[in-house]
Amino acid sequence: MSFGMAMKPGHYRSYMEALNRLDSIARAQKTRLPRVCAEEHRDDLVKAILTQRYKGSNTYPEYSDAYAKWKKGMLGSVGKFWVLFGDLLHSLTAINRGAGGSRWFAGIQEGAMDSGGKQYSRPPGRRGPEKSIPMYAGVNEQSRPLFDPARTDFANNQWATHLHDAFAALARSWRR
Repeated sequence: MSFGMAMKPGHYRSYMEALNRLDSIARAQKTRLPRVCAEEHRDDLVKAILTQRYKGSNTYPEYSDAYAKWKKGMLGSVGKFWVLFGDLLHSLTAINRGAGGSRWFAGIQEGAMDSGGKQYSRPPGRRGPEKSIPMYAGVNEQSRPLFDPARTDFANNQWATHLHDAFAALARSWRR
């Protein structure tokens, strides 16, 4: 048994052009969508730190008396959560870890070091040695979650919006 189909040359050309547009949009979205999402998530993290508004932040424990005293001695006030000298805040970035630009994430580059001074067993004014920013961010995350709730919120909200927009771009590209 054989199957055949006849198509007018103009229709065939229109379908092939539409398929090529779909292919082009899909290839562009493969790199664009992860990058845009990583950049937006990084911006959300920065905004959360600057505004001191995090998911679950009302449950953050207060600083220990020793740390509050040390931080006040270093900065002149106890200051904000997740902020001391700004090293962590300035190290937040959108990072591409994949071939072809398809594996992006927001976070702290591996190996990022702070400017020193995060050792509150030292007297105020005496800075400690440099420390790994990912290491102390992980320690802070245990008692004052920032990264996990922000990631969950992004996945449940903005990710769906970006995915919808990507599919809408594909739908708009299909025309005969």
